[in-house]
Amino acid sequence: MKFLYSAVFFLLISLAELWAQNGTVADIWTSPAAFTRDQPVTLYFDVTGTKVATPGATGSTLYCWFFKSSNNPNASNPKVPNGEWTNFNTGGKALTRVNGSNVYKITLTPTEFFEDGATMTEIAGLIRTGNGDPIYQTDNFDAENGQSIKFFNYTGLNNGSPISLAVPERFSSSRPISIVVNVRAAWGEGGGEQGQLVGQNVFIWLGANGFSDGSKFNSLLNAKAKCRKLSGYENLYQYDFVADTTISGWDTNPGVINQLNWLFNNGTWDKTARNVGGKDFSQDGIVDVFSQAFSVFPQEFTTLDLGLLTYTPSLDIPVAEEGETPLGQGILTGSINIYGQFYLNGSPYGDRVRFANNGDGTYSYYMIYRSEAFRTALGLASLDPSPNSLGIKFTNQQGAYITPEGDDPPFEINIKTP
Repeated sequence: MKFLYSAVFFLLISLAELWAQNGTVADIWTSPAAFTRDQPVTLYFDVTGTKVATPGATGSTLYCWFFKSSNNPNASNPKVPNGEWTNFNTGGKALTRVNGSNVYKITLTPTEFFEDGATMTEIAGLIRTGNGDPIYQTDNFDAENGQSIKFFNYTGLNNGSPISLAVPERFSSSRPISIVVNVRAAWGEGGGEQGQLVGQNVFIWLGANGFSDGSKFNSLLNAKAKCRKLSGYENLYQYDFVADTTISGWDTNPGVINQLNWLFNNGTWDKTARNVGGKDFSQDGIVDVFSQAFSVFPQEFTTLDLGLLTYTPSLDIPVAEEGETPLGQGILTGSINIYGQFYLNGSPYGDRVRFANNGDGTYSYYMIYRSEAFRTALGLASLDPSPNSLGIKFTNQQGAYITPEGDDPPFEINIKTP
């Protein structure tokens, strides 16, 4: 009997561990960032670190199992029922992999896809493989886990408070951004007449860290800058974009976007929509808790051994200029190149070295400390023969530090003298 209890105990522990290994979806976002129930929206899921990203599930088609439950009463079941767990009705629920990455997407129109599409306020579900054995899945993305996909609430904007804003508040250069405006509540140049753009075509002049005089957004009747009228709202217009791609329309690349700036016109600039007092609209980027990872293989090596340094930044990389504390708000734009700045005894040690992009969200650098190649890469005439350890910070191509608050290098490389 004692053996039986032990066996049951270990079985329960094993099942608990197996369940715990499903993994939380690393990140979820939508395009457009703000969307109504009757318009198509693309849902993106980064499944890095989950069960469906493991070798056993690699190559399998992934699906969304959407649901409504007592813990998620504001969500909805799909119109095409899921069926039984082991006899899943996959119709219309398949995800498309994005560029061979761990990011998957599905496009749907809530009113057409969900039973309660006209009234639901959030989307809940999980990611899973099909009906093969075994079935791999993620943890739920839902209200209970703080990961439900919420519909944007346009009520405040429709009432004119605020007049205009960017969604999400924490914008990212590599993710969709939506800018919404109530043209009836907006003011003309100098803070004069309200509602100049009511019934007009609406165009946006968009800037990063201020406006560029040569911006193509400022050209007359620029189709690329035209906003769309939101169905169901008499005075709301919306502009959807991704800064990394739309930035090509701005004549200057600011590198780090600390702030978005915008105002609206009728395409010929004789009528405008601005903030109270005729001011431009602006919104600062908001930085979440900084997340990153760094590993060294082997964990400790000698000055004559080959070491592999691997860096994994967060998807949205907060940036601090050198010497700035706390974190400077901002995000990187364009293709991301990451460089490592070594430190010895608290001081920068040679030139920065470029970490190779592995294409999976990680960046690596191979080094033999006492090699000529490493000395040359650092641009040093000689190397300290017994460094014990090196610190390292990471920067973007322009040299802005990608680092948590504080002056000390956040990572350490242990090196022994042979």
